[in-house]
Amino acid sequence: MARCLNWNAVLLKFSSRLSSWKARLLSVGGRLTLIRSVLSNLPIYYMSLYPVPVAIRKKLEAMRNKFFIGGDPDEKKLTWIKWDKSLASKREGGLGIGSIFGLRGINCDTITRPKRSTWGSILSSINSLKSKGIDLFSFCSRKIGNGLDSSFWFDTWCGNQPLKTMYPRVFLLDTDKRCSIASRVGLNDWSLVLRRDPRGGVELVQFNALQNVIRNTILSDQRDIWQWSLDGSSGFSVASIRSLVDSRLLVTCNEATRWNRLLPIKVNVFLWRLKLNKLPSRVTNMVATSSNFMFCTNWEVA
Repeated sequence: MARCLNWNAVLLKFSSRLSSWKARLLSVGGRLTLIRSVLSNLPIYYMSLYPVPVAIRKKLEAMRNKFFIGGDPDEKKLTWIKWDKSLASKREGGLGIGSIFGLRGINCDTITRPKRSTWGSILSSINSLKSKGIDLFSFCSRKIGNGLDSSFWFDTWCGNQPLKTMYPRVFLLDTDKRCSIASRVGLNDWSLVLRRDPRGGVELVQFNALQNVIRNTILSDQRDIWQWSLDGSSGFSVASIRSLVDSRLLVTCNEATRWNRLLPIKVNVFLWRLKLNKLPSRVTNMVATSSNFMFCTNWEVA
């Protein structure tokens, strides 16, 4: 599935679904609803198994963009707003459509040898995101229970970094660098687990600082668990990662999209375009007249 030719079935299914709906006969609200509820879900089955090539992802996004602006597959129509702007969430000033890139295919921007295993592909995707400044591991931390299943030096459980990064000189002195938290917390005689005693200077300072950090750690009878700090209210979710990826890579703005659930979707989209000054008009600056249209109350960000 790394070859674009093998994705023709997905492109054909996308194209056939779009051709069955005449875009110009639907309102912009109907097109937006269709894209979000139906078209965005078509390739998910394939994307859950295989990474999407960059060329295929661009073709799928181009199909969605053309359908949203009301153009048929073979018709050329002017685009007033960048598609990346429309894909951004409403809190970021977009329409909340969501990108296919954030959904899947995140490890395909560089030409790399495809991974044969599922976990290999997942790790490759994580490394690809890290190269773009999105470190998913930074949102993972250990919630300590009995300390038997967590690494004392390598897991992030006390502070924002692993202890081996915070106290590297003491880490080099430890004879068992894969030790668990339970084997080090409450340890009275560290000479039993160190190659030698700290000789003073930086070693002694880091050793004393380490003792102060772990002194108040209390273990329990429960097992250690992972916790996801990006969305602490509901725990880990794929939606939170997709939202994070889109917010970092799409065109966003500081002001959220104003949305009123009591109004038709097409009216909300019209006001959104009006606010961005992206309506076909002879008026050179539509933003100056937009206040005449902002007469609705109970606005909210969906």
